[in-house]
Amino acid sequence: MKPEDLTMTLAVLDKLTNAQWQNVFNALPDRKKDIIRFSQRKSESALMAGFKRDKLYHMIIGEYGCTLLSNSDIGSAVRIELLKSLSKANWQKVRDEYRNIFGIGALNLKVQQPNGSKIMGNKWKSGSKWAKKFCELIGLPPSFALSYNQKFKEIETIDPVFTLKPLHNYQEEIYKELRLLLDEGRGKARMVSIPTGAGKTRVAVDAICDHLALSMQANGKQDIVLWISNSHELLAQAWEAFKGVWQVPPQKNGEPIRRVNPMKIIRVWQSAKHDVVLKELDPTEGDYLRSVHVLIASVDQLHAWLKNKEEAFESLRGHLDRVCCCVVDEAHGLLTKEYSNVLTKLGLKQHKKWQTVPKAPVVIGLTATPWKSNDDDTRSLSKYFGEKLIRPQRLNDKPIETLRNEKYLAEVTHRLLKIKGSPALTPRQLQHINTFKDIPEDYLDILSKERARNQKILKELVSLPVSKKVLVFACSVLHAAILTNLLNNHYKPGTAAFVYGETPRSLRISIVNQFRTGNGPRFLCNYGVLTTGFDAPKVDVVCIARPTMSVLLYEQMAGRGLRGPKNGGTDNCIILDVNDDVFENRVQSYARVLELWDGKEGARGAVGV
Repeated sequence: MKPEDLTMTLAVLDKLTNAQWQNVFNALPDRKKDIIRFSQRKSESALMAGFKRDKLYHMIIGEYGCTLLSNSDIGSAVRIELLKSLSKANWQKVRDEYRNIFGIGALNLKVQQPNGSKIMGNKWKSGSKWAKKFCELIGLPPSFALSYNQKFKEIETIDPVFTLKPLHNYQEEIYKELRLLLDEGRGKARMVSIPTGAGKTRVAVDAICDHLALSMQANGKQDIVLWISNSHELLAQAWEAFKGVWQVPPQKNGEPIRRVNPMKIIRVWQSAKHDVVLKELDPTEGDYLRSVHVLIASVDQLHAWLKNKEEAFESLRGHLDRVCCCVVDEAHGLLTKEYSNVLTKLGLKQHKKWQTVPKAPVVIGLTATPWKSNDDDTRSLSKYFGEKLIRPQRLNDKPIETLRNEKYLAEVTHRLLKIKGSPALTPRQLQHINTFKDIPEDYLDILSKERARNQKILKELVSLPVSKKVLVFACSVLHAAILTNLLNNHYKPGTAAFVYGETPRSLRISIVNQFRTGNGPRFLCNYGVLTTGFDAPKVDVVCIARPTMSVLLYEQMAGRGLRGPKNGGTDNCIILDVNDDVFENRVQSYARVLELWDGKEGARGAVGV
C-alpha cells in the first residue's frame, strides 16, 4: 500500500470504536486470531480490552491491506461497521447513492442501524460502480474497490520490434548448444543447468525464438512450443520472457534474427479453457499459418485435462508433429506421477520407463541443481536426458565463484543465527526425517510459534541498516504472518508485508512490485510462493528462517538474492541462515550448497551471530 493511501486508510479506520473493532475481530477465522494472539502473547480478553488503545487493528490492516473490504473473512464486517460510524447526513448520502445504482424500489432503506447498514454493507462486488462509490463516500483510497482476482488473458498476440541486450558469454555457450539441439531434430532430451540467478529462462527462450524465427522464414511446419512448469510464478516469468524476446530480438553477431511472423502466447493454467486453446491451434481456424504458438502450461492443468477432458487432450496430442520442443522448467522435479502421465500421453516419454520417444519433439529441461547424487531418481532423470548436462565450460568446476568474480552473481556475506534450546523432535518426527529426508510440517508449525526464536530473528532483522531490502522465508503461513506483525509493531504498519499461496495472484504481484521498486514494504515475508520465478533482482538480504534438508529448496531460497551487478542485482548480498541446534548438521546452509556447486567449504565472510 502506498504511504499516502495508508495515511488515508488509518484516518478513516481510526474512527471505529473499540466495540466495533471487536466485532471485526470476531469475524476473523481462528487461524487469523491466532496470529494476533501469538504476536502479542495476550489472552483474548486482554486483547479485547485494549484492542484500539494498543492499535492492534493495525495488524488487521497490515494483514489484509487493500483487500480489507473485499476479503471474504471480514470484508462484510468492516463495511457494516464503517457505515454505522457515519453521521446521519453522510449515511443518507451513501444510501442515496445506493438507490441511484440499484434502483429506488429495490430496498426501503430508512434506518441507519442496524438493518440499513447491514443491507448496504453486505452488497459488494470488487471493481463495481458501487464499490468505487462506497470508497469515495467513506473516504478510503480507490485501490480498496479494485478486484484482485484477475486472470491472465486467454491469448496475447505480440508484434515484433527491436532490440534487446545480448546474452552474456557463458549464456552464449548454452545458446549455441540449444540451437544445435533444435536443428538436429527429434527424439532427444537434454538438461540445461546453471546456478540460480544466471539466466536459464532467458537463454532458453532466446534459442527457441531464434530457431522458430528462422524456421518460419523457411516455411517450416513446426510452429508450436510447449512450456511446462509446476509454479505460477515461473509460468508468468516464461510468458514475459517470450513476449520480450519475440518483440525485441537480441543482437546476434551484430545483427538480430528478424521475426516476420507474430507470436500468440496461450495460457494453459489457472482454469484455462481447453476449447479456446484447441481453437487457436486448429488449422481451419483463422490465420494460424502466420503465427507462432507458445503454450505456457502448468502440469496440474494438463493432468486435469488428461483425467477429465481426455478427448481434448487427445486433440492436443494430435498437433505433436507441429511441436518444435517441450521445455520443462525446474526439471529436477520431473519424476512425479503427474509429469509421467502427461509426458507419456503427449508422446514425449515411453510407457512405464523414463526414455525418450523416437521422432518425438525435443525435450529441454531447466534446473539450477546439477545431478551430483547417485540415487535411483537421479539415475532415471539422467537417463531420460541422455546423460547429457548442458553447462557452460567456461564456468569450470566452480560456477558460483566464477560468476561472482565476473559480477554476474553477487558477493555473499554468510551469517549464521544460531538458535539454542530448540524443541526436541519426537520419535515419529525423527522417523519422518530419516525416511523422507525432510522436516515434517508439524515440527515447522512448532518452530513458527517459538517466541524466543522469533524474538531472536526479529532482533537480527531490525539490526540491519534501514536501506536494506529483506526477503524472509518463513516456516509456515502463520510464521510469515507473525514475523510480519512483529516487524510492523517494531516500526510502523506497511514496513513489512507477507504473501502465501492463498494471496490473490494480482495482489501478490502488486506487493512484490512495491517491494521491488522501493515504494512499499522493506521486509517481504513469505511461505511457499517466492522460491521460484520471483524476479526482484535488488534484494540486499535473504533470511532463511525455514530449515530444510533439500539442496534444491535451499538453493531456490538463497538464489532469490544472488543476482550480481551485470544481471541487474547488487554487488553484495547477505544470506542469513537461522540455524536450529536440534538439527545439528542435517539441514542445508549456504556453505553446504556452495560446497556442492564449487567443491569448497564455507562462504566469503561467513560469521556467527
